[in-house]
Amino acid sequence: MNLNKKVLTDPVFILLFLNSLMVLLAYSYNSYYQAISGTFTLVKQFLILASIFYLLTRKISLGIFRNTTLLIPITFLFFSALRTSFLPSIYSLSTLFVPYFYVLLSLSYLVIRYEFKTTFAHLLILINTVYLYPILIYFVFGTGFEKTNIYGIQDNGFFYSNHYGWASTVFLTTAPAILYLFKPGKLYLNILLGSIILAFYLLIISANRASFLAIAIALVVLLLYPKGIQLLKKNSLKLLPFLILIPAYFLISIKNQKGSAIDFLIAKNEKQFETKEMEESRLVVTDFSFRHFNEQPLLWFTGVGLFNHRFIEGVTNLGAYHNSYWEILFGGGVFAFFFFLNVMVFRPFYVFKKYIGNFG
Repeated sequence: MNLNKKVLTDPVFILLFLNSLMVLLAYSYNSYYQAISGTFTLVKQFLILASIFYLLTRKISLGIFRNTTLLIPITFLFFSALRTSFLPSIYSLSTLFVPYFYVLLSLSYLVIRYEFKTTFAHLLILINTVYLYPILIYFVFGTGFEKTNIYGIQDNGFFYSNHYGWASTVFLTTAPAILYLFKPGKLYLNILLGSIILAFYLLIISANRASFLAIAIALVVLLLYPKGIQLLKKNSLKLLPFLILIPAYFLISIKNQKGSAIDFLIAKNEKQFETKEMEESRLVVTDFSFRHFNEQPLLWFTGVGLFNHRFIEGVTNLGAYHNSYWEILFGGGVFAFFFFLNVMVFRPFYVFKKYIGNFG
């Protein structure tokens, strides 16, 4: 497949790219320079509202909003918010559903105009490019290859280590699909492969275990999925260094450095297995929430209210779940949680199997 210039220059696609990039830009500068955080937030909100208005002027079919799998959880979560402070809850819900509806509108337009396969393939490029931003930020403004462990550190003031880990993960998991679906030009191919090297290094030194797990799962899927085997055969000479040699080199060289991310993770895992202590704030919150709900079983059906974190105050210094799935489960109850899983997990797998699984 070749790049479709009509897709890349379509105003809806460009706006989707800008809105996606703006999320990371606003987040990074909010962390780096608090004085301009309000301005960035306003610009981000104005951009997404202007984008929605533009999409509505294109007379896009709104049939997707009549789908009960979307209306029921939205209604359920709305009433869940009423269990807590009304206005703050509605505002918090708007930060979730306004972008969600915007993405649905954008995808509806692109799929109708360019068909599913073309839209999906170019969305991979969009996502891959957007998440290249944190990687470049680290190596341009950070310490580059000097550090071998940045866990828990906001190295250059823009992002924390876990953000770099997840950005690297998203970039690395989308890159093979781009190589499979497209015939990239020499310049783009060199940029992509060079960025893969940077992403691997940043992933390792981030010491983010969730990112390692995600990469491992993606690699297993790649090896088990027939199209993944075709990808490896088709680009064996190109991908071999990037899938095996370069990561192995980074792991060995970093492992030999005192205080490296590898040593840190080994020591951390050994301590947790030996003491069976839950030092991770997220694990502490999870354990407390499950015990609290089991003591009051009705909460499994009603939830405590979306974005209501008062009942976990004092348990951890996080002040929140920092997990979207727990946010829905403990905030809205099991019914809202299953609807959420349907929209975010089960439905995407169905779409993948029906539309994407037959990509040649």
